[in-house]
Amino acid sequence: MSAKAALQETADAAVAAADALKSAPFFQVPFYYLRHGESTYNLAGRIAGSVDPELTELGRSQAEDAADVLEAHGIRTIHASAAQRASATAEPLARRLGLPVHRHASLWERNWGVMEGEPLALLTDRSITADGGESLVDFNLRIMRALAGLPGDRPILVVGHSGTLRVLRIVLGTGDIPPSIGNALPIRVEPPAAPGGAWSLIELS
Repeated sequence: MSAKAALQETADAAVAAADALKSAPFFQVPFYYLRHGESTYNLAGRIAGSVDPELTELGRSQAEDAADVLEAHGIRTIHASAAQRASATAEPLARRLGLPVHRHASLWERNWGVMEGEPLALLTDRSITADGGESLVDFNLRIMRALAGLPGDRPILVVGHSGTLRVLRIVLGTGDIPPSIGNALPIRVEPPAAPGGAWSLIELS
């Protein structure tokens, strides 16, 4: 087998593994998803990825607004990316509900290698793998494995990144992926009502 064929076989196996994780218990009941509030890199229009910028003043306000929406939904467990922009977004709701924020490095945004810190406008093709970065296939599998392994009482809230939501849209097949995903927009993720049915991503307000 050629090196190119072996690489493709590995990629195909990772895609299949990510798809298979849809059957994990985590994905059999609804859960909530929240992208972090505006970060300093969002404000500057730069690629963050594995970099760890903090929230802006607007981002902190957005986190409070999201908590206003989510506190009535009976959330009992909060998981977040270990990135401070995600963990800080989770804190207002956690404080109101008296819950801890469980932080996970495995939920961190995709590593964009040498592109991190560059203008976001340069990121026109997310299928590429930047030098020193993480491939889309590897990122999808990492996120699906991380989500599938999250414990806790239901309902669960996951606070993460725009890339995490793109993974959910790709793997769960929820339709076209928007060019941008709003900061701190609460979403309810619902599994199909019947086998073979469609997943739903419902924006809350």
